[in-house]
Amino acid sequence: MAKHQKNGKQHIGQNDKALKKNIDKAKEILEKNLISIRTIEEWADVLGYEPKVFAHYYRKIHGLTCKKAMINVRLKRASHLISTRPELKYYQIAEIVGLADEYALNKYFKRHTGYPPSYFREKTGSKIF
Repeated sequence: MAKHQKNGKQHIGQNDKALKKNIDKAKEILEKNLISIRTIEEWADVLGYEPKVFAHYYRKIHGLTCKKAMINVRLKRASHLISTRPELKYYQIAEIVGLADEYALNKYFKRHTGYPPSYFREKTGSKIF
């Protein structure tokens, strides 16, 4: 199936076999570039796709929006750091995983787990993602 170029970015045809491979690589690319990839536009750009096209196919293939996928990857990494690196401050963890600040880290943790990051550090010391 043909790939069309617009502004140097790929528009994918419905039956493009390379699509799934590229979309599958997307999570790995995000995990390796948490700090430099902060938006869906930046994530799509790294892969060479238009943001709307990328977001559509990412959701179609993975059943998850790009925003939720980005948050999940960041929280998984933050959870790992919280449980294995107790010397790190929350603002440092937020910076490492590409969140704006410790307040964003706290907000997302509470929203996705019901508890703040401190709960897992103090009570369980275990990874939650």
